[in-house]
Amino acid sequence: MPEKDSVFISLLKKHTSIDIKFINTFFKKFKIGGELDFDIKDSLVSKYLNVSLDNIRRRLQNKYSKTKKFIENVDFIKVKTNKTSSITYMINYQCFEKIAMSGETQESEMVRLYFIKLREFIVENQKLIYQAIQNKNDLSIYRGYESIYFFAIDERKPNILKVGRTQDIVQRLRNYNVGRIKEPDLKYFALVKNQLLIENCIKFKLDNKRLYEGREIFIVDPKKLKKIIDKCYCTYVSKQQNEELYKEISDLLGLYAYTKDKINIKPYIIIKE
Repeated sequence: MPEKDSVFISLLKKHTSIDIKFINTFFKKFKIGGELDFDIKDSLVSKYLNVSLDNIRRRLQNKYSKTKKFIENVDFIKVKTNKTSSITYMINYQCFEKIAMSGETQESEMVRLYFIKLREFIVENQKLIYQAIQNKNDLSIYRGYESIYFFAIDERKPNILKVGRTQDIVQRLRNYNVGRIKEPDLKYFALVKNQLLIENCIKFKLDNKRLYEGREIFIVDPKKLKKIIDKCYCTYVSKQQNEELYKEISDLLGLYAYTKDKINIKPYIIIKE
């Protein structure tokens, strides 16, 4: 049975243009935090960079540098390969980068490009991860409240929306996000009463807009969907229930609401893009 890719390697293969054969050759064992693990054979580096094994080992011993040690002794280890005196140099990923950066072959250039892409990938997704953490912190205070939400399932198609109800929006987004890098693009999130009735009302009104049978994914303009949610809320939530909702969240959000008549009641909207 083939070894299963780590989460990081799976992400690289799926979301970057880095050559898969290159990843499998040198980074199959790589994991975040494992930059100093001795997982790469010097013979593989020699073959890939089209540089002699002797040349690679001279670089490891800094024999081409008169002023500065580019490779430290801690960047590689020597391993006996069998009962004879044969030795293999096992180098870490940091060392591999240094060797490639100093090469002049086409393959060395490919490795340099790999590390550039890798850094871009990490930097870009650090921002996404940070944003996801901030979003979860902001939304976690609403756990336990009935709510209606919708988000875009593809940022390139803003009119294809997933609609649903939940009492834990953070967990709902986490479940949907399994296997994805980017967080769902949450367009709307509102606290409500009678969430099941409201959701059924929305699905009924959008039934002819359903993209997939049996799934709450619809092709609809977000502005139109917001109006439908308001109408469904007004239909299935009484004035008293609406005031109870606002009273429940008054301490949480520091608000007070008074509705003169039922015609004007609306869900309390947290996110409305």
